[in-house]
Amino acid sequence: MVEAVRNKQFHIWSVQNIEEGIELLTGIPAGKANDEGQYPPKTIYGRVQKRLQEITEALRDSNSKKNGTEDDDNSLGKMNKARNNKNSKQ
Repeated sequence: MVEAVRNKQFHIWSVQNIEEGIELLTGIPAGKANDEGQYPPKTIYGRVQKRLQEITEALRDSNSKKNGTEDDDNSLGKMNKARNNKNSKQ
């Protein structure tokens, strides 16, 4: 490993926290939450927060559709319906 570092084939960096590591590895700021707990959209944490919100909304939509409280017209609903139909035939 020492020789690989000397040959610049391997690098060792010291970081104080996970945010520094994320920024170092991705080149994208980790992000800091504002007073409402929201992260800037162009940060790692902002992207994660957005994706978690999308997943939460999709699950809510899916659960609403299973309970018959909404029309089943979006692709996630169709996918869940197809999977449920397939499982009920087995």
